[in-house]
Amino acid sequence: MRDGWTVRLLVRSPSALPEEIYQQCEVVHGDLACMDALVAAVSGVAVIFHCAANVNTWDRWDAYCEANIAGVRNLLYAIVQSNPLIPLGPCVHRRRLWFS
Repeated sequence: MRDGWTVRLLVRSPSALPEEIYQQCEVVHGDLACMDALVAAVSGVAVIFHCAANVNTWDRWDAYCEANIAGVRNLLYAIVQSNPLIPLGPCVHRRRLWFS
């Protein structure tokens, strides 16, 4: 932000953020399961830092998959849908995502 970048955050619990975050950043309320929030978060951005994950190695497999597999898939779909300027590398072919 000191270098002039605008920062947009996708946040599950915006009420937990300190007030200065709201003064310095754009806040989008949602999570990796909410496509509308993901599209709003990635639209028009130049860089994305993905830091969300379920790191509870003892958690249920479906909870792990929801965050770490389906959530990343949703993020990639949102990028392709709303921000074609971000290169995604070899996983994108003709604006379609391929997963093996």
